[in-house]
Amino acid sequence: MSQPAPDPAWARLVHTLREMLSQVVQLEASAPQLEALGQQAERLRDALAERAVGRSLPAFHFLDGVLEQPERLHQMMPFNPMCGELNPIAPKLRFSRDDSRLIAEISFPAVYEGPVQCVHGGVLSLFYDQLLSNVAIMNGLSAPTASLTVNYRAPTPLHTSLQFSAGIDRVEGRKVYLRGSCRHEGKLLTDAEGLFIRVLPERAAASGFKSRS
Repeated sequence: MSQPAPDPAWARLVHTLREMLSQVVQLEASAPQLEALGQQAERLRDALAERAVGRSLPAFHFLDGVLEQPERLHQMMPFNPMCGELNPIAPKLRFSRDDSRLIAEISFPAVYEGPVQCVHGGVLSLFYDQLLSNVAIMNGLSAPTASLTVNYRAPTPLHTSLQFSAGIDRVEGRKVYLRGSCRHEGKLLTDAEGLFIRVLPERAAASGFKSRS
C-alpha cells in the first residue's frame, strides 16, 4: 500500500510556520505591535485547532526506492522533528548519496541558537542521532540508537551552509557502528559516532520496513 502524498498546500503551510518560528525569536516591536501580532497568532492557532483532530499520514512509512533515493527520506518520516517535511520545527535540508554514505546539506536558522550566532549543541546531537539513523535506513537496516557520542571541535555557525557526511563504520551481528562529521569550507566542526542495534526482521517487517540481509 502506497503512502498518500501530502497536499502542496500543506507543505506550504508548514514552510510558512517554519519561517515564523525563526522570525519570532528575532522580533523588534513595540508593546502595541506585539499585542496585535499575538492576536493574529491566536486566530491562526484557533483555526488550526479546529482541524487538529487526527493524522492523515502515518508517522513512519517505508517508501519503495528510498534506499536508492535518500532525498526522499524526509517523505518517509513526514513529522520527524529533524527531517520531516511536514514538521515546522524541522530545519530545511537536502539529502544526497555518495556511494554508501549519506550527505546532508543544511543551514540552521536563528530558532536553533545556543551560543550567540551558533547552533545549540543539543540540536546538533539530535541531528546526528537522526542522521546516523537515516544512514542505517538508507543501507536497508532498521536499527534504533543504543548510544551516541558527539565531539564538538569548533562552534557551528547559524545561517551557514553546512555539510554533514555519515556512513557505516562496521556491523557486528546486530550491532551497527556509524560515524558522521560536519564541515564548513573544509573545516571540521563536529563529529559523532553511534551504536545502533538492528531490529529483529519480524519486528521490522511489522512496521513496514523492508530490510536487506
